[in-house]
Amino acid sequence: GQLGAELRFNEADRSYEITRLVTGDAWDAGADSPLNAVGVEARVGERIVSVNGQRVSFERPPQALLVHQANAKVELTLTSDAGTRTVLVNTLADEVPARYREWVERNRAWVHERSGGQVGYFHLPDMMAAGYAEFHRYFNAECDRAALIVDVRYNRGGHVSSLLLEKIARKRIGYAHT
Repeated sequence: GQLGAELRFNEADRSYEITRLVTGDAWDAGADSPLNAVGVEARVGERIVSVNGQRVSFERPPQALLVHQANAKVELTLTSDAGTRTVLVNTLADEVPARYREWVERNRAWVHERSGGQVGYFHLPDMMAAGYAEFHRYFNAECDRAALIVDVRYNRGGHVSSLLLEKIARKRIGYAHT
């Protein structure tokens, strides 16, 4: 089971401090850190004390206690200066979707910031179904900008659809409002 978080051992109370939470798609539980979920809302600085009632330690980090817990409900005990609380999280089988979405959104924000909003950005992870989904997710939001970056780094291949090329090459010549 994965938590979509970066942790650091805290020697003082032998717990694991949350140093960063992955921020993926808030509307897709499988593509966001379960620690961001409503009712959990973990914060950077909180510390994981136990997993399913088993105390964590340097020798037994949370990751070791989450083996064979993918897509499972897991009880975490969190502590901070505000007190201790117990939360129930649905672990991830794979953090890649959450980390991917965070990476894309960080790149998109960087391009928008550096270009003063004049350049659009989207990433195509492949030239198959996932790539088409990414294209259609972002294209309408990004196509009205003066320029467009189509990022194909780490692209897993496939074939370039003439439909994608045709949509990118289109020029708007009118709008209809009803």
